[in-house]
This record gives sequence, structure tokens and C-alpha cells, in this order.
Amino acid sequence: MERIKKTISFLIDKFNQSEYLNNHPDAKRYRLEHTFRVANIGKVIAEKEGFDIEALVVACLLHDISYIYEFKTDEDWKNHGRLSAKIARPFVESLQFSKEVENDILYGIAIHVDDQADFEGVKTPFAKCLSDADNIDRFDAYRIFEALKYARYSY
Repeated sequence: MERIKKTISFLIDKFNQSEYLNNHPDAKRYRLEHTFRVANIGKVIAEKEGFDIEALVVACLLHDISYIYEFKTDEDWKNHGRLSAKIARPFVESLQFSKEVENDILYGIAIHVDDQADFEGVKTPFAKCLSDADNIDRFDAYRIFEALKYARYSY
């Protein structure tokens, strides 16, 4: 599980170096909390499905790393999976997973928003599970409450 420790350090370093996140501490806190929830969900999915637990947790930890930048348009947000994969690629390559696992991690990160990547890959069950873990977190009752609260929705 050394790769997970390295990934957490990489993630926190990137977040701490982000001018945008440092200027938006609530967004930084939220993004870190979301990322760790998704990683925990990914761990459970990997255990139940027989996937490489370490690899899926690493993918989940890196899936939103592009939030180190501000998304000014809907298109920026839509592309954040592909940008996250681009940011994560050199780091993931340094972890020395097999090429197949490395590709699954990066492809899963790239497609987790809109099922599209800007590089060749295969939508393996492993790669698809990253968006599943993200969606499970995004659509639970507490997250819906948080979204409504953030939007200052009142009944």
C-alpha cells in the first residue's frame, strides 16, 4: 500500500501548491473530503469485484486532481477528467504498475466525467468503476443536502 501513501502525498502537495485552492479554502476542504470518500468507496468496490485494490484507490485519489485549477466554463468542468489524467500521468507512471494497470488507472480518470478520453484506451470494468465510485459519493443523501445548501435552496 506504499503507492497509496505516495499518492496521498502527491495529491496533498498539488492541492497545497494550488493558488486557486489556497484562495478558496472551503473548496479545497470539500475537494479533499470528496476525494477521500471516493477512494474509500473505490476500495470497497475493488474488494467486492476482485480488482487491484491499490490501483483503484490510486485512481480514485487522482480522479479530480485537476481541481487545482479554477473551472470558469461548463466546458472546463466537462474536461476535468481528461485534464486530471494528463496531470496524473507522470506520477502514475512513476508508481511502476504494469502498463495494463497504468492504462486502466489513467483511462478511468479520463472518462469518469463524460465517458470520453483524449487518448486510446479500453473501457474495462476497472476503468468504469472509478465513475461509479464518484457517482455513489455525488448522489448520496448528504451530498444532495450539501448541494442544495450551497445553492442556498429553500423550500
